[in-house]
Amino acid sequence: MKPLLISASFVMACAANTDRQISWWYNLGSDELNGNNLKTITAHKNVFSRVMPFFGYAGLELDGNLTHWWEIGDEAVKKWNAPLQELQIPVLPYIIDIDNSTQMHIIMANSTAWIEDAVAIAKHNNFQGWFIDYEDEYPPDNTENNTENLAKFLNEFGDALHAEKMELTICVAAWSNLLADYATLSSSSVDEIQNMQTYDMNTTEAYQPFIDDYLVKTNDTTKAGLGLGVYYDGNNYPRAWNETTARGIVDYFAKAGGLKLDVFRLNMDGTNDWPSDNFWWSVFEDFLKAD
Repeated sequence: MKPLLISASFVMACAANTDRQISWWYNLGSDELNGNNLKTITAHKNVFSRVMPFFGYAGLELDGNLTHWWEIGDEAVKKWNAPLQELQIPVLPYIIDIDNSTQMHIIMANSTAWIEDAVAIAKHNNFQGWFIDYEDEYPPDNTENNTENLAKFLNEFGDALHAEKMELTICVAAWSNLLADYATLSSSSVDEIQNMQTYDMNTTEAYQPFIDDYLVKTNDTTKAGLGLGVYYDGNNYPRAWNETTARGIVDYFAKAGGLKLDVFRLNMDGTNDWPSDNFWWSVFEDFLKAD
């Protein structure tokens, strides 16, 4: 089966300018039956600058290889990827989703071969890049020069993707000593660091000093993404936002020079339906329209 023939060059316009962008995480598994995620993306295409789809079959083997990607089959990937390509929305799927530094070290030790395979997979499927969710907690990475070593890997990976006109993004957060080194990580070849710390940070007393510190510590503020949690289920996830507080954090971030929002997560499964409140659409539209 030949790879998709739709051009990937449009992603470079997103990477090269400093216009505001909104990226979205979502789980493909929640959308298999009703297709409502895609319907929502289509209906609100103007606020979907990028998508980072997650799926169970993207898991890594213990030796860090990406064999599973080649075993999926072109038709399975094309089923969800082709509609997004037709909408001209850059697709950066999860390539790493781990919280184990031991496994991450295996990947980094085999970085040349691993990155070659990752780039080949992205080219074959006409992805516009990759997304990394690495939360070093079980166990954490307490090795010497841990962030510098991660940045070295990101440089190698990002440079390889850029050579093919693709992008690389990674999650960061203040709860991790490794991921809180915004300066080092943003100085690497990643196109965006996406901060998960702010999903439910809904008071000015919390988010104003946090955003100020985040942007000061980020070496390149055009790479600084602000994470927003739009979930609510009345049980595990309490309602964190109303329109006033949502606009408050978004407006403050924009006025401080922030250009990128990252939304967790789209989940139109007919039960939860995240974003849970319709006001988010106008908040996002206004962010993108602002001077």
